[in-house]
Amino acid sequence: MTASRANIERFMSLPRVAVVGVSRKEGQYSRIVFEELRKAMADVEPVNPSASEIGGVPCAAGVSALQPPPDGVILLVHAGAILETARECIRAGVKMIWLRQSDTTSEGHSQAVVECHAAGIPVIAGECPLMFLRGGHWIHRLHAGLRKITGTYPA
Repeated sequence: MTASRANIERFMSLPRVAVVGVSRKEGQYSRIVFEELRKAMADVEPVNPSASEIGGVPCAAGVSALQPPPDGVILLVHAGAILETARECIRAGVKMIWLRQSDTTSEGHSQAVVECHAAGIPVIAGECPLMFLRGGHWIHRLHAGLRKITGTYPA
């Protein structure tokens, strides 16, 4: 299982996290994730090769541009970029990776999980990080509650 509750708690307590694929447009899922994490965590950095800043926060072009490397990275990139972005995280020395992609059955997604595990990097795959934020928006708490009721919440 790549989305254990223990790994999720560990990720949420990391001191420095990057969000890769943050949209420049307000209201987009990746932007909401970035903004909500910034409210809940100590140090969250945006990564987007097409932006110099996101919401007034300096933006890195890639994970390798962040020095020192972040402790954890949430990948919110499209299926075609997931494997190479995961490989960049591995090369950069990231300690944990969260793969949030709607198509968790893609070959790139599966290969990214395999390569991260081979590199000794814990992976959280497929879960929405907003559902696990303490004090998050009520809709995400409701989603978590429904998942608990149905038995699909990570153990």
